[in-house]
Amino acid sequence: MIVFLLAAVLSSACGPKEESIQATVDAKVGAALATALAQPTATPQPTPTPLARPPQPTPQPTATPQLIVTPQPTPTPQPTPTPITLPSSPTPQPIPTPQPVATPFLTPTPFSFSGGWPVVRVKSGSGFGQGVLISDTEVLTAYHVVRGVSSVTLILPATVMDGEQQANASVKGYDSDLDIALLTLTPFSRPDIEYATLPFAASGGCSPGATAANNGDLVVMETTGDNFSSVNLFRVWGRRAIGIGINSPNFKTDIPGTEGLSGSPLYGAEGRTLVGLVIQKDPGLSNITPLIAVDGCRIIFRLADLRAGAME
Repeated sequence: MIVFLLAAVLSSACGPKEESIQATVDAKVGAALATALAQPTATPQPTPTPLARPPQPTPQPTATPQLIVTPQPTPTPQPTPTPITLPSSPTPQPIPTPQPVATPFLTPTPFSFSGGWPVVRVKSGSGFGQGVLISDTEVLTAYHVVRGVSSVTLILPATVMDGEQQANASVKGYDSDLDIALLTLTPFSRPDIEYATLPFAASGGCSPGATAANNGDLVVMETTGDNFSSVNLFRVWGRRAIGIGINSPNFKTDIPGTEGLSGSPLYGAEGRTLVGLVIQKDPGLSNITPLIAVDGCRIIFRLADLRAGAME
């Protein structure tokens, strides 16, 4: 651009007066230079207002991380049981040495009986027991078999010659201490029954303090069995054992038995002579223990009262 201005000045300088030309050139060159060199004035920029910075927080020390323990579930409290006061243990009693029990034999026995069996099944409510015919209208049984009732059903077992028969019977009298009872009934229609006889009947009965059989004597039990739903005939023999205490009306046998045999007759050596009536089994740890019977002489002493209707 300066070269262009110089050329313009030089071309216009060719005139008549050299001095004036020089002055003109100088003036124009100066003006051109001033124009060329002149810079536009920059537009002033607004001065930014400084922003106030928020105060910086004082740095805090970093806490050391702690180990967090996982909480364990709290167990549900259990109720404290109420302590039970146990009764004092009884003083142990010496256990007697068990005596050998004779093995019972089913028929045949050492005895031979003629005529029909006089043993009957006694059904009382939901229970049952045994009984023995001492006449065509009388049956002896254990009192606890008929306790609390006034009438029972009697079943005469079937034989090879005759079928089973039933009859109703009523309680005539009983002795709860001896555990015996007398029943009365309408006679069965079987004519060959051999009724049980009382001991020493031929000699007038038992003398005071006598027993119907001695210790060690053979005895035979007849029964309809201990099965509630089945009525049969069984004959088992053993021996009379010791009495139960001094002046006790009862004695043990070595015949093992179970529940349901109460009321079964025991015969002696004189045929079907009633030397005892089973009233219970010996209390023991097993279900099968020796049978206990009331002596036949004690039955004789009370029979008249039972026939008269004694109930005590």
